[in-house]
Amino acid sequence: MCAYHHYISRVDAEIGKILESLQGRHDAEDTLIVFTADHGELFGEYGEIGHATLYDPVLLVPLVVAYPGGLEGGSRVRQQVRSIDILPTVLELAGLTPVPGIDGASLGPAMRNESGATAQGQKCSYSWHLLIFIVFVIVP
Repeated sequence: MCAYHHYISRVDAEIGKILESLQGRHDAEDTLIVFTADHGELFGEYGEIGHATLYDPVLLVPLVVAYPGGLEGGSRVRQQVRSIDILPTVLELAGLTPVPGIDGASLGPAMRNESGATAQGQKCSYSWHLLIFIVFVIVP
């Protein structure tokens, strides 16, 4: 558990450096930041250690999107979302046309709390990426 805490603290510090470097830049309002992970961890819950199960502590991972110029801060999508929805979301927020036949759906309407918008969640989705931290500068 101590090593995991150290790792999370290190990631937090590095994210802080990136965010600090964006402060005061002229293009900070046009910077889309997406933070997520591929899985959580079990530390003895359910008698398990690690992430080779389908319990909620393993399945429920963060998806944080910050886009000062395009989204109001502080909103929360309460429906289940999927990692497969990240690319369509980024394309929509960047004002780009989605690739025909692409899997997933944009979370933009749900993040903007548009009337009738829902995330297209499924019961389970899995990714092999260890950690994804993406910074996009959207050029108008």
